[in-house]
Amino acid sequence: APAVSEVSPPADTRSAPAPDGGNAAPEPDLFAALDAPSGPADEPAPAPLSPPKTHEVDEVVEVVPNTGFGELTCVSRDGSGAGEPPPDEPQIPDSTGFGEPFGNSDEPPVPDWFASKFDPCPWQPKPGEATLCDHAGVMIFAAELASLPAVVDPPQPILAQWLASTLLGAHNIEQTKLLNWSDLGQLLGTTVRFPAPQRELLGTLATPQTVAAVLRWNFQQLGESVMRGNDFYLDPHTKHYTGMQRVLKGWCASIRWADKVMHGDFIHTAQGHPIYFEWVDNYDDLRVRFLPLIERMRATLGLDESDPQAPPRTLTMVVDRGIYSNELFSLVAADPSLHLITWEKGFTPGLWDETRATTRFGVERPRNNSRDVRLYQFSVIDQPWAHNPAMRQLIVRATNAEGKVAQIAVLTDDLERPAKEIVWLIFNRWIQENDFKYIDKHMGMKQIASYKSINYSELSDNLVDRQVPNELYVQKAKEARQITRRKARLLLAEDTAQRQETARQQEMIQLEASPDPTGSTAPTGPTTPPPPAPDSSKRLKALRQASRRSQRYTRTRREQLDEFQLQLDQIETEKAALDQEVSRKDQLIDQQMVRMDTANKTLLDAIKICARNLFYQALAPFKKLYDNNRDDHVRFRELTRFDGVLRPGAAGMEVHLVSHMHLAPKMRSIITSVLGTINASAPPLPDGSGRKVELRLTDKSRITVQISDESDDQPFST
Repeated sequence: APAVSEVSPPADTRSAPAPDGGNAAPEPDLFAALDAPSGPADEPAPAPLSPPKTHEVDEVVEVVPNTGFGELTCVSRDGSGAGEPPPDEPQIPDSTGFGEPFGNSDEPPVPDWFASKFDPCPWQPKPGEATLCDHAGVMIFAAELASLPAVVDPPQPILAQWLASTLLGAHNIEQTKLLNWSDLGQLLGTTVRFPAPQRELLGTLATPQTVAAVLRWNFQQLGESVMRGNDFYLDPHTKHYTGMQRVLKGWCASIRWADKVMHGDFIHTAQGHPIYFEWVDNYDDLRVRFLPLIERMRATLGLDESDPQAPPRTLTMVVDRGIYSNELFSLVAADPSLHLITWEKGFTPGLWDETRATTRFGVERPRNNSRDVRLYQFSVIDQPWAHNPAMRQLIVRATNAEGKVAQIAVLTDDLERPAKEIVWLIFNRWIQENDFKYIDKHMGMKQIASYKSINYSELSDNLVDRQVPNELYVQKAKEARQITRRKARLLLAEDTAQRQETARQQEMIQLEASPDPTGSTAPTGPTTPPPPAPDSSKRLKALRQASRRSQRYTRTRREQLDEFQLQLDQIETEKAALDQEVSRKDQLIDQQMVRMDTANKTLLDAIKICARNLFYQALAPFKKLYDNNRDDHVRFRELTRFDGVLRPGAAGMEVHLVSHMHLAPKMRSIITSVLGTINASAPPLPDGSGRKVELRLTDKSRITVQISDESDDQPFST
């Protein structure tokens, strides 16, 4: 975790060059988006050039050298060398408990077809034998895969299968067809093959009770130190919907436009772990959703259940934007169990007066490794907020490692907390933004999972109604403005044409009255105008033609002006018959708007954030030993997807992982140490047998493979 200490700003804030001689990753810039919160609440903040990441290590694991092991002999899955052929008709174990009601007695019973969706492993080797197995690396998470199905009653093994599939890179049920179901069955005990039956099971299990149980289990896996924390990040994560359903529109930062969207209100811990979320549409904005969301999170995660007699835990929510509201600030300030930290909207930086600074501190954080440290410095002016005395304003002058300076204001209702803790919490909130990108890319958080929708006529009983502008009235007003603009352009053209016609008439009179330039002295009568000059006659002819055209255009414009006036009168009559404000619910029902049914997606997404957190927890010892932030995630992810060899025994199963990439001696030593730490906890096999898993690292040179020739059924070795 970053080391926070009070320091005095040095004269030169630039740090030394990277120790790798210039091959360091780009410098994380904390201040690239500091001006963003000053914009309107409905406008997106620009992403930082390189958002910083915070890496935590729970413990330091000692590197233990590989002790080696004997040579393995693998047999093919058809039973060659196994002693007996596979059973013709595998039987489902009686201990599965399928057919009983799950969850509580109020939920519907599981249909009869539920049990038939699970297939046990088609062939189990005898103790001491070995078999090749794809996806063996997922046994790094064996303990969690074994415990997740038990979050509901009776246990549901499909939850472990979806968790393993997510860790193996299947972002949705359709992509599970790319996995080896037979080998997953050897690891998990049972699997549901093919996407269609998985979707059926998903529709049955996707209940609020199951989602709440999975989310609470996810929260408990983070450990007591994280569970006792009271600081959380909240930010809506928007998914752009491109389907044909009549979904409400909202601001979508990815396209920088308003379009059909789904909002995911995600809550992360201060360490960056997602723990709670809800998918909603744009019926209410975040300021309306905020307080009910916090209460539902408390109930789902059981934050106040440790001591029911004690007052509720005081939570601090750090929100980037979309929460700016003086009314909401007053509600939060009046709640002793809730604090809010956010940016001040519309803050204008001024001249900095260092003498008014009440707090100065610095934060050191690593960039590429533990030795590549950068110093970030902060000076804070702490004062009451002039717009609301219940709020506290912290004006921050932040300086990054390269000397770039930014000035920004932070608002909070917590009047007692040290300023440096508040400032660092909100400056460090980019770990949540980074996590959105991570779970989208590696866990498939933006997969839609289901195309079902719910009409607003069915949702009306559960929605809080309010008066909103009548869209018909707004549309009529918009049409009137458009016609008025077109009428104004015609009036301007008419005025210009009149001025030009007046100038033409004056020029025509002058030309008709001009003398003959040839010098003719022919007598003229008192009423006879002088003849025009030859050049003047051409000009006079052109002017008369232009005058006739102008008269025709004038008649057309006046007809159009009369038509526009009739349309404006008609629109005003129609507007008078409409209400300027109407019921929000009634308007959406009349427009046949729908909300996407996110029940299936919510359950899968709950499993995905479990996968994300489990991966980060397992990564922590590896990250500490590897000490290279450039590619530690990539190397460890490949480790979790190694194939291997299974050698079952009476009391457990040895899982010998085979690398498909080159491993340097140091990397082999690190992996062996990490596997040793996992083995020390004696993780159980997820098949429910109670056997233990022992993970080892091997290579192909230690394996002998036997293949049976189909023509003569004689095995041969390679």
